[in-house]
Amino acid sequence: MKSTHHKDPLMLSHFTHSLRFLILSGFAVPLLRYTSLHFSAINNNAIRFLSGGIVLLIIALIRFRSQFPTTLGAIGKNPKVLLLLGVSSCTMAINMVCFIKGLSLTSAFTGSVFTTFGIPLSTLLSCALYKDERERSLNKKFLMGMSICLIGSLLFVFQGSASQGTFISEGALYLIVSMIAQIFLSNIIKYLSKTIPVLLIGTINSLLTGTILLSITFFTGSIYNLNNSSTMQIGILIFAGMYGITVGMLLGFSIIKTQGVATFNILQLLIPIFSALFAYLLMGETIDSQQVLGASIILSGSYLCIFNKKV
Repeated sequence: MKSTHHKDPLMLSHFTHSLRFLILSGFAVPLLRYTSLHFSAINNNAIRFLSGGIVLLIIALIRFRSQFPTTLGAIGKNPKVLLLLGVSSCTMAINMVCFIKGLSLTSAFTGSVFTTFGIPLSTLLSCALYKDERERSLNKKFLMGMSICLIGSLLFVFQGSASQGTFISEGALYLIVSMIAQIFLSNIIKYLSKTIPVLLIGTINSLLTGTILLSITFFTGSIYNLNNSSTMQIGILIFAGMYGITVGMLLGFSIIKTQGVATFNILQLLIPIFSALFAYLLMGETIDSQQVLGASIILSGSYLCIFNKKV
């Protein structure tokens, strides 16, 4: 008897998209770690968001060149959307400033895995707000997979932090604030993605966030600290903005729109594995046997969640 089982093209497409996001995001964290050591958190994010936003604007102008004015006009006539775009930009500014500051005081993998603690809260909030998120998340297989992921992530966090002495620190407090901001941000983006293309959400958010932060640098005078940086360092910072913002805004927001906040949260748990690998290869950070065990547990739990037929 012939098997009637066929590979789901949509599932394969989601898998490919998710894997691309993980690999590119994994490289982005050590890159952010490097920039965090050479620039203040405000300057860092102001330059990164503006440079990344300009790249997204160019892409958006090419992608939506015929309907760009009409789309922007429709956005401008919707007060609720305008308000949420402003709130999401401010939330993103808080998220990234605190993340970069925390990253500079800890390590690349510690900054990445701190998102672990916000995953259950973010998933619960998305389930409370959206019916499709409840359908994805509230079943035994997904809940079991998420629990396994959290156990593995906690092992990864505590073991890595114990070896580097970075868990209870000023950096950890910044990362906690960043985590809380991220919880709300992902759910706001999901709502906006129902009415606005993710490319335009990313473009507007990047430019608004960069403008807010640049204004702060001028107000505080920290912008003049860039005079102490070399041309190469500033070039790396601009590249980090173009690279990181494009990956985060396009791929990350797209996953939230097509696969949901719950799946995006699971992918967030996988990023530390890739970022730790890149940090080990590029920055000499250590990986021990217990972290490998934690990573294996995360992978097994993620498999249950992502390849859940009910998700």
